[in-house]
Amino acid sequence: MLNVLNIEDDDISTAAMLHDICKIGIPDTILLKTYKLSVEEYEIIKMHTIIGYKTLYPYGEIFPFLKKLL
Repeated sequence: MLNVLNIEDDDISTAAMLHDICKIGIPDTILLKTYKLSVEEYEIIKMHTIIGYKTLYPYGEIFPFLKKLL
């Protein structure tokens, strides 16, 4: 597999486990919706990347690979 960020497989596994932490600030009414999101809801769901960044950034020393991703 092409690994352009030079991230170890164990780090990828850890990142996968942390993936959903980014959605912690998104209301369940949006996350659990079974039909198309409205424009406003879609704008809210797009914020999960910023939420994840702000949540995980302080842990860059614990998980050094995060600095490559963030």
